[in-house]
Amino acid sequence: MNSSDADRLIDKLIGEAALSLLKERGPVTTEGLVQRLRNMQAYETDPQRRETLARVIAEIRDRKRVV
Repeated sequence: MNSSDADRLIDKLIGEAALSLLKERGPVTTEGLVQRLRNMQAYETDPQRRETLARVIAEIRDRKRVV
């Protein structure tokens, strides 16, 4: 997977997580987003998506620590 494909997948996964939070009418917070991404990762069957979810979760966590 090239860089632009990886970026598109990351955007898609974050979008899916955010939309699912919005559909539940819950708060869209960093913690909520990370929890939803973890849940998605736990049930994901595609190895590439599961690996990408792990990277996204780690990146969000790292950025949150910096702020």
